[in-house]
Amino acid sequence: MNKQLDRISAMHKNSEEGRKQREKESAEWSRNMRQIFRDVENREQNRMNDYLTKHKDVLDKGRETVRKEQNKTYFS
Repeated sequence: MNKQLDRISAMHKNSEEGRKQREKESAEWSRNMRQIFRDVENREQNRMNDYLTKHKDVLDKGRETVRKEQNKTYFS
């Protein structure tokens, strides 16, 4: 009877340790995935900013052309 209780106790302890280990691994995986996601977002934001900086003159010229066209009155 005592051996059975010891075995049950050991099984319970092992399953509890396994659960804690899985929770720890899951939390670590979640942190890693969030970090990867932030890295990708930052990389894409930097690419976009680099593009806008590189082509600022052309973009400003396009905005000015659009503004001029919008200010025209065709049927006044």
